[in-house]
Amino acid sequence: MRNLKFALVAIIASTMLVACGSNRNLPPIHAQAVEVYVPFSGRAYQTNDTHWRASGSGESVQLAMARRIALQNARAILAGSIEVMVREVTTTYSDQVQVDDRLAFQEITRTMTEAVVSEQLNDVRTIGERTFRQPDGRLTVHIAIEMSKDAVRNAMSNRISADERLRVEFNEYEFRRIFDERMRVTQERR
Repeated sequence: MRNLKFALVAIIASTMLVACGSNRNLPPIHAQAVEVYVPFSGRAYQTNDTHWRASGSGESVQLAMARRIALQNARAILAGSIEVMVREVTTTYSDQVQVDDRLAFQEITRTMTEAVVSEQLNDVRTIGERTFRQPDGRLTVHIAIEMSKDAVRNAMSNRISADERLRVEFNEYEFRRIFDERMRVTQERR
């Protein structure tokens, strides 16, 4: 019985040693990975100096629902990008131009930004759409959309110019210059 226990322990120990040593011959985990194709992820579908772009996907057993989800996801990404950029522009503008109540200006323009982005999202243009049927019958829709930067900049300028409190301190030329500069810098980072 003692010899049997000793033999079992020896077999288990040798198996563990062999198993631990054999990991050195395996390729790294990333070498076993399979690249996934993501529609609309190339440079042609990235934001540039004239348009904001975003893509999204949606999944459902119904095509209309999958498409609606994909469009909603793409719009959310687009809206987030625009809001961040316009927030940076208004902060830079209020810092560079002598605005009496800088915080109030920034808060009002942030509120306006949300309204402008919401309105402008109705005018997005679909630049690509692909639909895939999964083995289980579900549909996956990928959508790429774009929105003109000029449309957003003009809408923001018009909103600020129309506001009595802001119009007094608003220099449209300077706002456009800062907006365009910020867009250029963002483009160069890509």
